[in-house]
Amino acid sequence: MYLNCFVKQPIVTVAAFVGLTVFSPLTLAKEDPNPRLTRAELMEELSDECQSPLARQLAQISVHSNDPLMEANFDLASRCGLEAISVYNRMIGTGRQVRARGENIAPIDGLINFETPHVHPMDITPNGDVLVSVNTAAHRLDVWQIAGSNLSLVASIPVGIDPVSVRARSNNEVWVVNHMSDSVSVIDLGLQTVVRTLATNNEPADVVFSNSTQRAFVTASEANLVHVFNLADLDQPPQSLSIQGEDPRALAVSDNGNTVYAAVFESGNNTGLTGATGFSGGGSIVRGIGLADNDVAVIDANSLSVNYRRGLMNMVMALDVHPVTQQVHVVGTEAFNEIATEPALNGKFIKVEMAGFTGPGNSGLSKTDLNPHLDYTSANVSNRSLSIGDPRGIAWRADGQRAFITGMGSNNVVVVDASGDRVEHFNVGEGPTGVVLKPGTNFGYVMNKFDGSISVIDTQNLSQIRQVTFDDPTPAVIKAGRPLLYDTHLTSGTGHTSCASCHVDAKTDRLGWQLSDPSGPDMTIPRASNFLPGNVVDNITISSNKDVMTTQTLIDIMEHPRFHWRGDRENIDDFNATFV
Repeated sequence: MYLNCFVKQPIVTVAAFVGLTVFSPLTLAKEDPNPRLTRAELMEELSDECQSPLARQLAQISVHSNDPLMEANFDLASRCGLEAISVYNRMIGTGRQVRARGENIAPIDGLINFETPHVHPMDITPNGDVLVSVNTAAHRLDVWQIAGSNLSLVASIPVGIDPVSVRARSNNEVWVVNHMSDSVSVIDLGLQTVVRTLATNNEPADVVFSNSTQRAFVTASEANLVHVFNLADLDQPPQSLSIQGEDPRALAVSDNGNTVYAAVFESGNNTGLTGATGFSGGGSIVRGIGLADNDVAVIDANSLSVNYRRGLMNMVMALDVHPVTQQVHVVGTEAFNEIATEPALNGKFIKVEMAGFTGPGNSGLSKTDLNPHLDYTSANVSNRSLSIGDPRGIAWRADGQRAFITGMGSNNVVVVDASGDRVEHFNVGEGPTGVVLKPGTNFGYVMNKFDGSISVIDTQNLSQIRQVTFDDPTPAVIKAGRPLLYDTHLTSGTGHTSCASCHVDAKTDRLGWQLSDPSGPDMTIPRASNFLPGNVVDNITISSNKDVMTTQTLIDIMEHPRFHWRGDRENIDDFNATFV
């Protein structure tokens, strides 16, 4: 059985890949949370070539491994992948791909703890009748009928592993971006099924369409690429544009379709280390040292030339184009890692900002602090419930007078006017990410990632009308624990920061920080440190005044019971010196 390569986790399921067109094989499924076919049933229908020992061996090899066997037999692997998907689609039939509400579903073993990021998790068809939303944990697309402020589930369609974005190309065709299976599912809403799957490079994140050029643009975030598909001939391999920045994710397109904007998620902030002497340490972080700091890739949809907008912020999380001025607005966070030592950083190591621009380069920038009630002189404020943290979505109202910005860490929506100034905020569900507005009405919709719901919002009265739940198979223990990484109101005195402010999506901001206390005593650390495999057994004594170190990823942190590179934080409470 052949599926698109998935280097992150060797156990995948077949049913989640309905219609998947591949570029290379993937490991066979061990367990299918939405079973429809057995492995034996499918294998019996494959050609002799694809049942050969060589083909079976290729099915176990990752395309990312540079395995010589795969390189020598790539055409065979691709042929068998396409054949397997064709056979699979034929055998399951259209009718069996639609799941009724309430049917048992489950996440895939090994993916439960993955912090797969939402990018554009909802969209509305052009006629305004249908809302489509990704169900990431269930590997499905949910289809909702819109009737005033009410939503009714019509279908739940299996797609690839961990869908993170969806865009409606027409009233009948939607594209779903599958982050972990490296694919895009093209869905026919009339048939309620995947009709085509497009292979991408590693960790695709978003898709937009340029109707004027008949092209689709897809970010491949881990590979730092933007794929360009010819909508008139999807059999053609996509062109790939190299992005000079780390982790391009969210996309937007100008009204005329001539310009595509790709937000560079981990773009940096033009800070770097100076004064260090080799491996002996020392030095300090300074700003403005001449690093690229490419925040948004500005792509000419006709010529496919790429330029960059710089100087916005270091984590560019979402963007939208103003419907009247065509100015691009991004939201995210700016880090102040040039401030040294924890006492000095207390309560002010990041700001949540909105920035607007009209073209590449550095000029013509407008920037707004989305938490104007904070003066950053105190690590504890009484009005922290006003704060927005970890902004993940922005959508302008059609008249351009209001924009709605979701705070995944603060469980709220902040509303700004055409100048970017805050005019209101209101609470929604837990972990709000994407936001879409229905044209010609006062209704909008917010995806609440953590509690598995969609908030229906009033875009005129600026409030939540109701929440509608969906079948989220995330285990209860994960749903209870996950928000603690992100919750800015619960875990910080200012209401705008959390562990995920630096360990973004449980990974890293790619910045260096000097997190020490020069006045503190030496520390004896048992079973340190964390920069060695596992943990060493003996105790070590270290100074509380340490050098600049980069933010650690939280991946595999369970192997290390103590925190930080040196293991100098025993538990979460030890971080209070910075947060409260």
